[in-house]
Amino acid sequence: MPNAFVHKRQVISFIKFLNSIGATVLFTSETTQETPDQDLEFIADGIIELKRDENGLKIAVRKTRSSDFISGWHRMEIGEEGIKICLF
Repeated sequence: MPNAFVHKRQVISFIKFLNSIGATVLFTSETTQETPDQDLEFIADGIIELKRDENGLKIAVRKTRSSDFISGWHRMEIGEEGIKICLF
């Protein structure tokens, strides 16, 4: 298994390749204190976090390039009609 540095370089190279061919890509990642993704986040065009707490499902946009967003955690519901996000 490659070490962390080699793995990060491979991921960065892969993302750069996908960008060069004009691909739209969605990566998912489960982060923990032991395995943070902060060192790879700089290459992403957008970062969206999801979590579940005692009040239900939450969503937060942490970063987007070329788009405005409302920061902070927002309650969300997933139902038959899709995802509904409550901004306030």
